[in-house]
Amino acid sequence: MFFLLKVFCLDFSHFACHLLSTDFMSIIRMTSTIRKAFPPRKIVCSYLYIIDRFDFQVKQNKRNKRAGKIPEEEFLCVGINNSVAAAYNNGVETITVTQSGSSSPYMSYLYGKMTDRFSFLPADCGLENDGDRTTMVFRSEKKYCPYIRNYTEENIADVIAVGYKYHFFDKLLSLPLLDAEKRDILITALVAADYPEDREYIRRRIRGLGEYCIDGVFNFRLRELKSRWNGIAEYIPAEFASSSLQSFLEFLIGESTGKVFLKEGKLYDEEYRVLNRSALIGRASPVREVILSGADNIYCFGAPDPVTLEFLKKYYKEKVVFC
Repeated sequence: MFFLLKVFCLDFSHFACHLLSTDFMSIIRMTSTIRKAFPPRKIVCSYLYIIDRFDFQVKQNKRNKRAGKIPEEEFLCVGINNSVAAAYNNGVETITVTQSGSSSPYMSYLYGKMTDRFSFLPADCGLENDGDRTTMVFRSEKKYCPYIRNYTEENIADVIAVGYKYHFFDKLLSLPLLDAEKRDILITALVAADYPEDREYIRRRIRGLGEYCIDGVFNFRLRELKSRWNGIAEYIPAEFASSSLQSFLEFLIGESTGKVFLKEGKLYDEEYRVLNRSALIGRASPVREVILSGADNIYCFGAPDPVTLEFLKKYYKEKVVFC
């Protein structure tokens, strides 16, 4: 513990000097690369993790020498995304997600989610594209991968249950009696209506796949789900008007539970995490985010923008609290 506390107080230069005092010289050659990749006093968790592993390796090397064994080099590479990609004797695992298109908002969403959630891990995450497909590759130690894989599947399910579903209905429904704003509200509400069930179904269908090809999953593994969405679209008449939208939203809000917090254009859930699923259907907006949240109580801190304010007063009424 004293060792870690001592290192915690060191800046990056002293950190490099501290490593020089060890006999793990094969690692020291990499410190100039680390210095360029990471600024001083950043990613402290990664520093502590590296130092802890080096300290362990030094002691292990001494034991190996006494036993007449040749020490094995553990550390293989430095990550490129404010973290460390390491391969130890127990190996690494790669999680790969692909999507058609050279510039995919879905893949950008996934990349942001993954790098934000696991920035403290010794891992490497990158986006690649060959002009036809975009690929996200996430590498980390095997012991972390069950958690990483589970989180990956959760967010792939969001991509399909929100992004794909919105565009599915957007293509099928003409809705000539609704203006663009109300049409967007209706389609977003249709996405939100069965979101928990859709998401869970998708997660079951993709669980444990070797590689996640999002468009392939949607086209070939979710036919039952698409059939259900088609059935919903058939129930929406072309004559769907504003009065019908009002009734539908009142029903949807009546079935909703939970609370969210709106502040400075951002929506937060009950654990004060930013909600941004609306980014999967185009331009992120508080109105879309409120609908997708499935909450029936909205707490507003500060004045919302005029469009959001009008929407909340019209559809959520007494369920909105202005703080």
